[in-house]
Amino acid sequence: MAKDAATCSHNCTVTLAVLAVAMTFSHLQFLMCSAVFTPPPGNSLAMRAIVLDGKLKYVCSERSAQWRPLHVRATLLSSENHTKVIGFYSSNHNIYSSSSHTGTWTLKNNEGDMAESNHATSLVAGRRLVSTNDEKHGFSDFLAEASSHLFDGSARRVSYISQTKTKLLKAPSRSRCRADTDRMISIPFTAVYNFWTQDTLPPQVPRPLMVPTEHHVVQGFFAKGVVRFRYDNNTKSWREYRVLARLYDVPGGLQLGGFSYSISSTISSQPSYSLDSPSLACININNPNGIRVCGKQKAVTSSSSQESSLPWRLFQVTTSSGYMQKVLGPFSFIQMLSTWGGLPPQTSTSKMMSTPYGWKSQFSSILWIYTKSRR
Repeated sequence: MAKDAATCSHNCTVTLAVLAVAMTFSHLQFLMCSAVFTPPPGNSLAMRAIVLDGKLKYVCSERSAQWRPLHVRATLLSSENHTKVIGFYSSNHNIYSSSSHTGTWTLKNNEGDMAESNHATSLVAGRRLVSTNDEKHGFSDFLAEASSHLFDGSARRVSYISQTKTKLLKAPSRSRCRADTDRMISIPFTAVYNFWTQDTLPPQVPRPLMVPTEHHVVQGFFAKGVVRFRYDNNTKSWREYRVLARLYDVPGGLQLGGFSYSISSTISSQPSYSLDSPSLACININNPNGIRVCGKQKAVTSSSSQESSLPWRLFQVTTSSGYMQKVLGPFSFIQMLSTWGGLPPQTSTSKMMSTPYGWKSQFSSILWIYTKSRR
């Protein structure tokens, strides 16, 4: 049972064991996989599409005598109107296998977006975050983070895309591949694509991370970067010492600046969780109206929906500067929410523990800047 659950996520097995007494496994696995292929809070489902005339093309590999996925093509229909074409999907598996590229979605713009952008369509490409493990056919459910956008419109606002309910209508025959190398075949498939957009307001947070009601949100930024860990021989555990990220308007969007958070090494156990840390988290927005906002950690807690990711944090601003600070400030709080990834290794080797560079873990988050309301 745990082996099957691992096809969704290695972090789901504990939940599965606890709840299995109350549910059938198939029902529970469906719920688990649905949660795995859902982005962090702070993103809302904006559009759902079903596949029409989906084709997965395979080429017979002469070396392995197995069918290898080559590319995917599909027409997308609105889930609310099965006669309305809303876009197209394509994926080149030569790119997919080397860089986690999951393909490109071309979405039709509505009349308003078309008038503003002068383009009938807009495009979003995705980078795979998690997928079911289907080595046999090389095609499975996945959740992707937007990695790039082209043209304004419907796709420009997309932050995450999932492919679910994936089903090959027939499986390629290995015997045919052995008999005829370099042959290509097309296999029909069905799937559902879900498109999320990044919210303009923060999600609900645990009480310790709440900002006083007299403060309001100024702006949110999507952060993508790395968390660095060092192994502490005294506590026999990994601890954060540096967080670095680039800031964008949305995943795969315009780069706006950077985020840094250096954790003091004077605190021996989990310094980033300590409210006594003298280290500051700083946001730098690089444009003529840019800002620099730095704050000290005030609270930290896990999100109930993303416990397998970097904890959420609240920083109280200590210094801020820049033109927008004069217009909108003074800035008061920074929230670090909607995290994905950023955890230390689950297992450790002596080589990993002894290296001065430690362990590097990729993460993403949404940062929110607050200011006190002017009366």
